[in-house]
Amino acid sequence: MQESTPLQNPAKPPRWGNYVKEFILIFLAITLGFFVENYREDLAEKDMVKGYMQELVGNLEYDTIRCQRNLDNNQIIFRGLDSLRKELKAAIEGKVNTNQLYYLAFKYPGRFSRARFNNTAMSELKNSGSIRLIENKELVNHLGDYYQRKIFAAESYEPPSTLTESMEAQRQKLFSMRYLDRYLQAYEHIDEKRYDPDFNRQMFGDSSSIRLLTSDTQELETYLSMVTNFEIRLRYYCFWLDLNKKTAMDLISEINQEYRFTKRENAK
Repeated sequence: MQESTPLQNPAKPPRWGNYVKEFILIFLAITLGFFVENYREDLAEKDMVKGYMQELVGNLEYDTIRCQRNLDNNQIIFRGLDSLRKELKAAIEGKVNTNQLYYLAFKYPGRFSRARFNNTAMSELKNSGSIRLIENKELVNHLGDYYQRKIFAAESYEPPSTLTESMEAQRQKLFSMRYLDRYLQAYEHIDEKRYDPDFNRQMFGDSSSIRLLTSDTQELETYLSMVTNFEIRLRYYCFWLDLNKKTAMDLISEINQEYRFTKRENAK
């Protein structure tokens, strides 16, 4: 009698639906992780730019203060130079006030206050490549205009050392140091706040005790021209200081508005 062999169960078809679900879940997990990581990097970059901008506002505030202080100091220089030119014109016409000429010639020509701009934050922003992260491209253009053009122009218009040196050489042709011991002693007590000696007209004696080395009108004319050119160059320089101060103030307002900074945040 033949033994009957049990029928073997046919192989079950694979459950492709489960594979598809697993694939979709893995894909979604990877994609979600990718987007989360990008989002975190985006937040980190925005925080970094915000930090640079806060530092930039601090630099710009420094610039406005320095510009204004130097403008104020240079206004004093302008008044002194104007008085010197007036006395030189009178001397050319034969009306020599020696004491006044000595005092003004030794106090004002060649002196002026320079502003040193703070560009540390802008340099870090550029060197790190983070300037590309600033979304407001108009702000980027304004920053470039300030740091690359206006500051450069201000520094370019500083009265050159060649002008001050030639003016000093011409002064030595007109004014003697022979009786100026008290003027020299003033440099033994330089003011720590103004970084300047404190001297006055009395240190130069009176018109009976001091004389010009020469009363040649041509030499006086030459010195007058040099003093005038120095003042013109200094006024150009102060124009750029004032313009940069206003530009820096506008940039502070623009940055504060763009990043919604408060005074408390900028003070950090």
